[in-house]
Amino acid sequence: EERAEFLRKRELPGRGLLMSSIAGDLAPLRNQQSGVDRLNNSQGFSPRLADFIFSSNSASVPVELPAELPSVEGGRELNDGQRAAVAKALHAPDLCLIQGPPGTGKTTVIADICLRAAIDGQRVLVASQTNLAVDNALARLSEASAVRPLRLGNPDRVDEEFKDFLAENVVERWFVSIAE
Repeated sequence: EERAEFLRKRELPGRGLLMSSIAGDLAPLRNQQSGVDRLNNSQGFSPRLADFIFSSNSASVPVELPAELPSVEGGRELNDGQRAAVAKALHAPDLCLIQGPPGTGKTTVIADICLRAAIDGQRVLVASQTNLAVDNALARLSEASAVRPLRLGNPDRVDEEFKDFLAENVVERWFVSIAE
């Protein structure tokens, strides 16, 4: 009886308009379309990036890869596939795309590339569609003395574990590490 009464109250009217709200889904799609348009029109930071993404035949390949990837202080142990990916990324004249299923160590590879670039005096930007991916890469770099990570983004969306890397906290963290 209670169920019948509940369903009776939930009946749709005989006439009306039923709409689905997809406004929240449209903004990311518009942003992605805008990004693809900028790539196609060579309006991005790297004007030739579309050449490499949409036709990788025009990208240059590394001339020579090192026989052995030296270990670095603060680096993690890499398997053969990860070492090969790091070597290719560091020696790619144009760009290196790294793909693989979940759990294959892509984030570890990204962190190792960042660490080696920092040791060589370079600056690195890690960007992702999700906050978690950036935070996971940061977590793998947090103890490396050659890296001074800075986490940009909305502080309310940053996990407590990574708040030390936010702009308002990074200088204090750096001074504490020097003192230690």
